[in-house]
Amino acid sequence: GVNFIVNDDVGTTNQYDPKVAMNYTGNFVIVFEDNRNGNYDIYAQRYDNTGALLGVNFIVNDDVGTTNQYDPSIVMDNTGSFLIVFEDARNGNTDIYAQIYNTAGISVGVNFKVNDDAGADGQYDPKVAMDYTSDFIIVFEDERNGNRDIYAQRYNSSGTLNGVNFKVNDDAGTTNQYDPKVAMDNAGNFVIAFEDYRNGNTDIYAQRYDNAGALLGVNFIVNDDAGTNYQYDPSIAMDNTGNFVIVFEDGRNATDCDIYAQRYDNTGALVGTNFKSNDDTGINEQNYPSVAMNTTGDFVITWMDTRSTTDYDIYAQRYDNTGTAQGVNFIVNDDAGTDEQNYPSVAMDSAGNFVIAFEDNRNGNCDIYAQRYDNAGALVGTNFKVNDDAGIYGQYDPNVAMDSAGNFVITWMDYRIATDADIYAQRYDNAGALVGVNFKVNDDVGTESQDYPSASMNAAGNFVITWMDTRSTTGYDIYAQRYDNTGAAQGINFKVNDDAGTESQGYPSVSMNTIGDFVITWMDYRSTTDYDIYAQRYDNAGALVGTNFKSNDDAGTTNQFDPCVSMAPDSNRFIIYWTDYRNPDGDPEIITQKYVDGSPVDSNMQINIDSLAYYHQMSWTEGIACNNDLIIFPVKPLVLLII
Repeated sequence: GVNFIVNDDVGTTNQYDPKVAMNYTGNFVIVFEDNRNGNYDIYAQRYDNTGALLGVNFIVNDDVGTTNQYDPSIVMDNTGSFLIVFEDARNGNTDIYAQIYNTAGISVGVNFKVNDDAGADGQYDPKVAMDYTSDFIIVFEDERNGNRDIYAQRYNSSGTLNGVNFKVNDDAGTTNQYDPKVAMDNAGNFVIAFEDYRNGNTDIYAQRYDNAGALLGVNFIVNDDAGTNYQYDPSIAMDNTGNFVIVFEDGRNATDCDIYAQRYDNTGALVGTNFKSNDDTGINEQNYPSVAMNTTGDFVITWMDTRSTTDYDIYAQRYDNTGTAQGVNFIVNDDAGTDEQNYPSVAMDSAGNFVIAFEDNRNGNCDIYAQRYDNAGALVGTNFKVNDDAGIYGQYDPNVAMDSAGNFVITWMDYRIATDADIYAQRYDNAGALVGVNFKVNDDVGTESQDYPSASMNAAGNFVITWMDTRSTTGYDIYAQRYDNTGAAQGINFKVNDDAGTESQGYPSVSMNTIGDFVITWMDYRSTTDYDIYAQRYDNAGALVGTNFKSNDDAGTTNQFDPCVSMAPDSNRFIIYWTDYRNPDGDPEIITQKYVDGSPVDSNMQINIDSLAYYHQMSWTEGIACNNDLIIFPVKPLVLLII
């Protein structure tokens, strides 16, 4: 058949975050967040195994107010009965609620609250697992004890409680545990894994249970390093007989973050030791990552790498939409010398074909080169030079954007006029053929500098380029230019920042959704005491949506640097991340802010786990990619030795 729309509302409100579950005969249910009533509710739609509608969209949450429900998850048994779990704000704080449905899609009882505390403490991040007989377990983060613990609740197949909420982590202190994951085998035995701070740094712990919910031993540490390095972000998978594997990020090698994993048999016995997944063997530097993702969740990360020589090369790694590495790390630049390549940028089309652009010194000056790849990661041709000037002037800081069909544009800083830097660009079709020649983006006639461009292109090939520009004042402003899919400029260069002063703005990042709405973010010094992160929204005609808004919510005078924005392809959801110095230990952290239709969702959130003073995490202006469900943050951890 063809694509079909799931939500049946007749308005223009938004629907987000779809999840789907299917039974063994092919009947399925899709659940999603829905804004049709003016607040966020959970809706769902049933289908039979031919794809025919079973009834209409139905609302899952049964509260009568205007509070929000988020983050639905769904699991279905083989008979077609299903369970939906979600975060719910109906009580003035965030609780975990769930609803059971029978095979006819009729609700069994009413929404039930999963967490059994009597207070106003928050519960977050629910996960659910189900066994072969439809008994299930829900696991979540819980603040009832004044710190974050991991709690869980067991149920039988009818939704009857099996006992009460129980605490999973067995430490006696007040340290935090985060990010629970749960897996269950066919017989109902289960394992819960989580991040744990009990040892003063972040480790990965887990706990096994039998199918009666009885403890099998005690909490056990998964990472086997003897030091105080950090481990975080566990994931767990279990087969039908109870063998399982836990994978996690690991800082044991001090100079960088690696990916480690540990296998266990169905008795919980170790199968071997922790093993490293990434394939470099040295303590070489990897810096300045750029990431691109297609609509199905396949992604590519590229970076600067010193493993081959004392100079930087460009390396990359492909992943499928499960996060499984496709092959090994590969070098992108094909020169035979020791000249440096720097600052890569990657873009991917909907089929998974991708292009990487980078600075290259192979000709004795800095040029822009690029390399195309098909969706299997195979080379398409060789490295090619992008800038078409005949001189020896430098070109720097490339940025590439691609549409869904594989047409792409590369933009960069260019010194060919010699007196100042301008922004140039070059268009290509999806066969890699030149479309026209290099063209100048900034339309000023003076000798002012333009620097550090960022580009974004929508599915149809319309694109926006933004950059730092000194034409207006003694400091930098943020300017931008819109183009249609023929490369024709839409209007003239326009100034993005709306402050009335002469303070500087810098290092912009832009992201565009499928229909052409876009967001630009940048560093801003308008407060005159520190750099903040500001942003501006535009519709697909280039019209302002609101005014400049500040993303960082700290009240102090510490600095925020190097923002990056990524926009969900099919909605006005977007996320901004940056390097932030607000914490009192003085080292930088990675902070993010999520938005829906321009409104912030919750507050600023730190995404890195800071386990040791002077462990630095740095953002980069091409450091986020997302589709409608997943966000990728490649974060570079740096170690500063204080002597």
